[in-house]
Amino acid sequence: LVAGEQYSYTFTKSVFSANGTKALGSLNWTIAGDGGYWGWDSNNNKGQQLGSSSKPYTSLTMSTEDYTEGVASITINTAGASGTNAKLEVYVGGVKLGQTVSLATSSKDYTFSNDGEVLTGKIEFKYTQTSKKALYIKAITIN
Repeated sequence: LVAGEQYSYTFTKSVFSANGTKALGSLNWTIAGDGGYWGWDSNNNKGQQLGSSSKPYTSLTMSTEDYTEGVASITINTAGASGTNAKLEVYVGGVKLGQTVSLATSSKDYTFSNDGEVLTGKIEFKYTQTSKKALYIKAITIN
């Protein structure tokens, strides 16, 4: 990644087939948590599916330590399955960006920032849910 360059990745197929680390473009991302299903949503174009009703993630963290530039904002296109009760928090270097959001059931962009402050360090997307539903990630942009 060139200094000051925006990072962007869009899932065009299922990349994760287990918890672990995969290259998403120029960055390695790690998925960890208690789910047990990985797939692709071809019906509603929601992207990479993480968990299912029978093997849901009640807690999921997707993280990277490969982004070494300062982070002004992060946008993630994500969703939950119908009936989901999932929440998402975003952290950079241990600092929470913005507010906790409740996921919609259709894909949408959620943008997180720290009021103009540029942060560095490990980037983490932390999902939690009390429902037993699939979670989806379609795209990530780091500014």
